[in-house]
Amino acid sequence: MSFKRARRDEQKESRINEICAVALEQFDRNGYDKVSISTIAKDLSFVRSNIYKYFSSKEEIFLQILGNTFDDIHTEIMAAYSGQDAISNREFAIKWCSIITNHITFLKLMPLLSTIIEKNVSLDRLVAFKVDFLHKYAGVIEFIHTIRPDLSVQDIEFFMLKQYLYSSSLFQMTIHTDIQQEALRICREEHNLDFTPPDFNQDFFEFSLFILNGLTK
Repeated sequence: MSFKRARRDEQKESRINEICAVALEQFDRNGYDKVSISTIAKDLSFVRSNIYKYFSSKEEIFLQILGNTFDDIHTEIMAAYSGQDAISNREFAIKWCSIITNHITFLKLMPLLSTIIEKNVSLDRLVAFKVDFLHKYAGVIEFIHTIRPDLSVQDIEFFMLKQYLYSSSLFQMTIHTDIQQEALRICREEHNLDFTPPDFNQDFFEFSLFILNGLTK
């Protein structure tokens, strides 16, 4: 793929999407540490300076990816519950978990957001990300309050925050590198110590329902 600098907004957006797509493919294949501006540029047949016209670091690329993912999640939440005049805690949790568990990128990247990504981006990029996210986050909270008026705005915010944090943390316990798998094998076979990874879908659903039931006692 040869590089021609994008002139129009549509071309710029297309170029950004190309960069993000390659970064995400490399992340899924090799892990976050192995992704760099150089590896992304190589796969795109760009020189690094061309990437820097759009992003100043790989963290800014992944911030863009997370922003896009949050947009998708929030849009799907609004669509899934639209027109629901009355919905039980169980039905709410089933829909919610279905949406979150379908976004593997979110589950993989969320633990890196505050620990790595946000600490290595420019102030302007970070402010833009947070303003956009918080506006949409507030919109989702207000929307859910209209279909679940029994939950206060504070209750819904509490629920959403706990879901985002718990789901991404729990998911990390279900994916293991080769060395982690080997360590578990040694523990099991040589030390008679076994560890059963959690059933992510079931455990996440039970947690979600537990929180909702606690908020609606």
